[in-house]
Amino acid sequence: MTPAQQSNTYREGANKIAVDMFKDALDPYSMEIFQGLLDVRKEYLQTALDEIKKSYGSYDEYLEKALGLTKEKRKAMQDLLLEGTPKKPEAAQKK
Repeated sequence: MTPAQQSNTYREGANKIAVDMFKDALDPYSMEIFQGLLDVRKEYLQTALDEIKKSYGSYDEYLEKALGLTKEKRKAMQDLLLEGTPKKPEAAQKK
């Protein structure tokens, strides 16, 4: 199981609540589609990654052009959100 697919385990309770909310409003076919939208599936992830590469050429281009995340913004987000992000020595930063 990939780390992204672990979301299915982490979100199991919340997804059940969402399904329960709509179970009386949706027909069985629509409910199946709805449940599929809540799942993280390897093939969905791969399709999305393939489309990004096809449309933008690289993930960096996608992040910048589609989402407006410049290299500087991505670096700031990494520093804020990731633990153990390697830091360049001060000498290397001054070059």
